[in-house]
Amino acid sequence: MKDCESGQNRKKETASSSGAATCGRSVILGVGFDRLTQAEAAERILRAIDSGSPSPLFVVTPNPLMVSDALRDPDLMRIINGADLVLADGTGILSASRRLGDPLPGRAAGIDTAFDVIKELPRLGRSLFILGGKPGRAAEAAERLGRLIPGLEVCGTADGYGGLSDPGLPGRIASLSPGLLAVCLGSPKQEKWLDENAGRLGGVGAAVCLGGAVDVWSGRIGRAPGLFIKLKLEWLWRMLREPSRLRRLPDLVRFRLATRKKSPD
Repeated sequence: MKDCESGQNRKKETASSSGAATCGRSVILGVGFDRLTQAEAAERILRAIDSGSPSPLFVVTPNPLMVSDALRDPDLMRIINGADLVLADGTGILSASRRLGDPLPGRAAGIDTAFDVIKELPRLGRSLFILGGKPGRAAEAAERLGRLIPGLEVCGTADGYGGLSDPGLPGRIASLSPGLLAVCLGSPKQEKWLDENAGRLGGVGAAVCLGGAVDVWSGRIGRAPGLFIKLKLEWLWRMLREPSRLRRLPDLVRFRLATRKKSPD
């Protein structure tokens, strides 16, 4: 199915009464997901970075909890469906797409897709800006990524607390013209910040909402062990590591029930 040419066109042409984007997307509870593998998503982002577009490619990475939040928050639903790329972050999204009879080609986890892009930034001669995390965490992430990726330039960082209080932050980021802006503020804060400030980020190649990626890149929080990944239980690992997440378990149950396979008529 042919993709829409831009997120701006999507905003004008593809919003239905439920807020769902339909152009080239698989719709799950009103949220439209682009039919892309991780490799295809990374390539799409890299093309945008290399194109010199005057405005950033807006990328969001919803998981089942974000979809649940969007059902209660029309503004978040609008922002997600108006993004240039909506990537399936989580096996729960893939499973739901299969149950609903419109399967996605594969998972495009935000942190993994972004890392694939970041590895290519030196080749493109572009830099990275990291926004989010506790004070000092983004700088730690920048230092660690610099050790992992030879030639990577991190042109700037800002934390998700005092850094956001600077009204000149979007202009400062724009002046640095990073190829990739990693917005790691947690949902829905990151999506709403980017939606509000996208028009002030001219010169940025792509902006991706990445939740807790800054904590992983800094080495403060590890990825799930291989067994959890193999069994598609990364969500359980995160809940065990951060018990406060357990309060969202009912939302996961409701998401599963809402996307159960429909019985034939």
